[in-house]
Amino acid sequence: MRLYDGNVVADPTLITMPDGTVISNPKEEHLLAAGYLPYIASPETPSTFSISKLKLVRKLRELGLEVIFDAALAANPVWQKDFTLSSTLESDDPILIAALPVLATAADMTEAAAFELLYSVRA
Repeated sequence: MRLYDGNVVADPTLITMPDGTVISNPKEEHLLAAGYLPYIASPETPSTFSISKLKLVRKLRELGLEVIFDAALAANPVWQKDFTLSSTLESDDPILIAALPVLATAADMTEAAAFELLYSVRA
């Protein structure tokens, strides 16, 4: 599969180069020169998902980040109360979204890595 003009297309067997030359069974360099980019489909990540609190705490413990997480909760009474009262966390929760960069910074990881950690413990 290729990405061409913003669309996903099957690998072409015949292409027209920018100079007008027509190439049959093009090689990778011809496809790239003609504007066909490699396309790799990524698995769909749901826009929202539930997060198991128990799985999250165990994963943080396994990674040596439980103390950092506990300190972040202790520093913000609203986060601590929500975490204590909830049975699961929702990925689109505004408090969780606000806490993610704090956790990432404290754990010396990117926000994307912190999000992947949350996604790995979805309920």
